[in-house]
Amino acid sequence: MKIVANYGNLFKNYATLTETVLHYVLKMFHRLTYDLGYPALLCQASIFRTFQSLLRMVSIRPELKEASEFFNHFWPKFVKLATKNPKMFVEILFWKTAREASEIQNGYTPYEATEAAARIKKKKNVRGTLNEEEENEISVLAAEYAQLPKGIIAIER
Repeated sequence: MKIVANYGNLFKNYATLTETVLHYVLKMFHRLTYDLGYPALLCQASIFRTFQSLLRMVSIRPELKEASEFFNHFWPKFVKLATKNPKMFVEILFWKTAREASEIQNGYTPYEATEAAARIKKKKNVRGTLNEEEENEISVLAAEYAQLPKGIIAIER
């Protein structure tokens, strides 16, 4: 969220940015939208307002043509999200994390039910899962420990 917000705030100052810096900002927007598949990350009111202002300047400043082309490809993605998710018009008021963008794009399911959560849970279980033999051994040791006299337990600690 902070990264996108920082790029968005940098983008607000498009009029003072060099052509190279503007190109890098747009490249990051492209990576977020197309390469990573999170167009909802850029669906933010301040970014839209900046594009609105920028589009008025394209005829005067040809170096803004790249930004104009990006917006022309990005806008249909927003329209598609807005038709699919009526809450999108409220969502544009807030900066989003990748998790929130995924919820906007794929539906508001509990995070535990998503594919990403399942992958993370699977990785954790692989490392932290005990097999049946190990669980039995722990149960036996716990039972033996519980049967020890309290004086011996205090000495061992």
